[in-house]
Amino acid sequence: ERRRVNLLRAELGVYIENRDLIRERAETGIRNLEPGRTLNATRLSVEAGEMARKNGLNPSIDSPRTEPGDVFSYHTIIMTVNEADLESLVNFTTELQSRAPYMSLDQLSINARAIPTLHDARYRISAVELNR
Repeated sequence: ERRRVNLLRAELGVYIENRDLIRERAETGIRNLEPGRTLNATRLSVEAGEMARKNGLNPSIDSPRTEPGDVFSYHTIIMTVNEADLESLVNFTTELQSRAPYMSLDQLSINARAIPTLHDARYRISAVELNR
């Protein structure tokens, strides 16, 4: 426990020492975002689902989770796809990655099925919303 506390203290020290640089980079990032392109939790779910279906997938999407913040809110969904061909998964993943920084792929796991051409996939997808 003491080691964990010391590591946390050291990590916080790095943030404190670099707070001006961190603030500067965050402000630069905010200026580069188009507020109308940021996604709230509902838009994240809808747009991810539409994108998946457009790529031939039949997704199941869990309710979004939101972490509110002063400037940004972070929304996360878990999307599960069963019995999908690899090409459709690759196409969806490529399109999803093209949506950065407004929508991002945080985690992806793909599992093979008994039928070699079909796969199950689990995506964790997040979006940032600029609070106005």
